[in-house]
Amino acid sequence: MNNLDITIVVFYLVALLAVGLYVSFTHKQKKSSDLFLAGKSLTWKTVGLSIFGTNVSPLNIISTCGLAYTYGMVACNFQWLAWIYILLLSLVFLPYYLRHNIQTMPQFMLRRYDESCRKALSWIVFLQISIGAGSVLYAGSMLVSQLIGFPIWQCVILMTAFAMSFTVSGGLKAVAITDSFQSVVMVFVCVFIGYVALADVSDWSLFTQKLDADYWKLLRPSDDPNYPWQAIVFGYPIMSIWYWCANQNIVQTTLGSKNLEEGNKGILFLGYLKLLIPVLFILPGILAKVLLQDLENPDDALLRLIYQYLPHGLVGLAIGVLIAALVGSLTAMYNSGSTIFALDILPNFTKSDAPPTLAQGRMVMATLAVLAMLIAIGLDRVEGFNLFEKVNAIFSFLCPSLVAVFIWGIFWKKISSKAALYTLIAGNIPCILISILYLSQYPSREFYPNFFLISFYLFAALSVLLIVLSYRYPDTDGKPRPIFEKTQWSENPFSRSLKWGWGILAVIMIALYSYFN
Repeated sequence: MNNLDITIVVFYLVALLAVGLYVSFTHKQKKSSDLFLAGKSLTWKTVGLSIFGTNVSPLNIISTCGLAYTYGMVACNFQWLAWIYILLLSLVFLPYYLRHNIQTMPQFMLRRYDESCRKALSWIVFLQISIGAGSVLYAGSMLVSQLIGFPIWQCVILMTAFAMSFTVSGGLKAVAITDSFQSVVMVFVCVFIGYVALADVSDWSLFTQKLDADYWKLLRPSDDPNYPWQAIVFGYPIMSIWYWCANQNIVQTTLGSKNLEEGNKGILFLGYLKLLIPVLFILPGILAKVLLQDLENPDDALLRLIYQYLPHGLVGLAIGVLIAALVGSLTAMYNSGSTIFALDILPNFTKSDAPPTLAQGRMVMATLAVLAMLIAIGLDRVEGFNLFEKVNAIFSFLCPSLVAVFIWGIFWKKISSKAALYTLIAGNIPCILISILYLSQYPSREFYPNFFLISFYLFAALSVLLIVLSYRYPDTDGKPRPIFEKTQWSENPFSRSLKWGWGILAVIMIALYSYFN
C-alpha cells in the first residue's frame, strides 16, 4: 500500500469508530437489556444487514475465497443452503423464543428442561462464542499482520482494543448500526474486485482449460475425497441448525427487533443477501484460480486480487472494509458472549436474582475479549489445515450435542431434563477428543472422513443416547415444559409479502441447484 491507501484505511476505521461512539453517546444505556437487546428497537433492515455483517467476517471472506480457489462451486453450498435454516429460525425458533420470553440460549434450557441444563449450556455456549471470537480475531490478525508487518500476537491486541472501544459503551445498538454501515460498503468493494478481475480475462476458454467439470458442480460424487455430497446433505445441516437457530450471536440480533414481524422481515432480507455471497467471495476465488499462476496458499487469493487488480485508493478501501468486517463480527460476539455470562453464569456467583448492572456487563465484555485473544494466539499454532477447515472443523465437533438437545427438545415433549444434561456433559467428551485427534492429524489425515460427516455421525449417536436416556430417566416433577406448537403459526401468521418473498427465494435456489448440477 502507498500513503493514499494507508490514509483511506485510517479514515475508514476512524469513521467506523465515530459511528459506534455516536450511537453510544446518543443512545445512553440505562439498563442491561438496552446494552444486550438494543431496547427492542431494531428494524428489519438493521436486523438483516447486521446479521449479514456478522456472518460475513474476514474469517468467512478470506476462507470462502480460498475454498473456492481450491474446490470451486462446492463453496456455494455453505452460503446458498443457509436459506433453509434461516427459514426454520423464522418459522419455528424465533416465535418460540419470543413467546416464552427467551433472551439467551441457556434460558431456553431453563424453560424447556431445568436449572442444571441451563448451567451446563451456559458454559458450553460461552466457550463456543469465545472460540468463535478467537477464530475471527485470528483471521483478522493474519490480515493485519501481512499489511503492517507486526507479529500476529501484537495485531491481536491492536484489533481487540479497537473492537472494544465502542462495544463496551454502545452495546447491541452500536454493534447493529456499525455492522449495517460497513456491510453496504463491503458489498460495493467486493463486487468491484470481481468486476475488474473478470474484465482481465481475455479468453473465456481459460475457464474450461484450467478448471475441470467437477469444479462447477455444487454437489460432488460420493467418492470425492474432500467434499462428497453426503457431507453437504447430511453433515452440513448439523452445524447450520446450530449456527442459525441456536447460536447466540445470530439469535440475539433477531430478539432485538421491534416485533416478530420486523424480525421475520429481517431474516428474509438476510436470505436474499446470502445470494450475493458467491459474487462477492466465491467468484474472486475462481478468478484467482484462472488468473494467478504462483499462488501457494489459497487463503491469500483475495488479498492477491486486491493488490493486483485494484488501483491505489481502492486498495486502502478494500483493506479497510476487511478490517471493519473483523470488527463487526468481533463486537457481535463480544456482546453475545457477555450476555450469556452476565444473565446466565454471573448470577450463580453473586447469588442474586437482580439483573446485572451495566458495570458488570462491561466487565464481562472485557474479560471475554482477553479470552478471545488467548484463543487466537493458540490457533496460530495449529498447522496443516486451510483457514476454512481449521475453524469449521472445530465447530462441527462442538455443535452436535447442542443440536440434538435443541431440535429434539423443541419438538418432542418426552425428552427429559436428565437426558439432556447427560447428553450435554458426557456427549461432549467424545466430540472434544475427536476434534483434538482430527486437528492433530492422528493417526493420519486420510484416516478421517470429511469433518461435516463426522459431525453428522456424532449427532446421530448423541440423538440415540438422548432418546434412550429420556425413556430411562423420564421427567416426573410435573413441571410444564413448553415445546413448539402449531398454534404459534395461527397466532403469528406470515404476512402475504413474507410468503411471496420466501416462495420466490425457494424458486431461485431450486433453479440454481438445477443449473449447477
